[in-house]
Amino acid sequence: MVNRSNAYGNTMVALLSKTIEETGWFVSPFARHFRGDYGRLLLQHFWVDDHFRDTLGDETVSGEANIWPFYTGVVGDPKLGGGAVRSWVSSRWIMIGEESMLWSAIFLDALENLDLTPAYLSDRVLPLPKALVA
Repeated sequence: MVNRSNAYGNTMVALLSKTIEETGWFVSPFARHFRGDYGRLLLQHFWVDDHFRDTLGDETVSGEANIWPFYTGVVGDPKLGGGAVRSWVSSRWIMIGEESMLWSAIFLDALENLDLTPAYLSDRVLPLPKALVA
């Protein structure tokens, strides 16, 4: 299986490194790559003009690539986020389908309301009624 290097996967590695270093759980095996700037490699390899490309060697734009670096805090410059989000929701780039539209709304809401607690799509799951428990 060939594993393409994508922005989402690299964001998750940067987030893992950031979490390990900030919590002090153990010495991060990634520290030498990031040197405290978790978004540096993403910006160096994936940032094109005003958005992140999805995969190295490909100019495709995706929601994952342009939302997760900002949502996780790996890339913290708010001036960069505006262009990336606009690129993703452009009619040229957005995938057509109910699921992508739902995720578009969720992520855009989260970006616009960073000071609020997250919204939930359903009520908290209640315990099963005693009649259903054997």
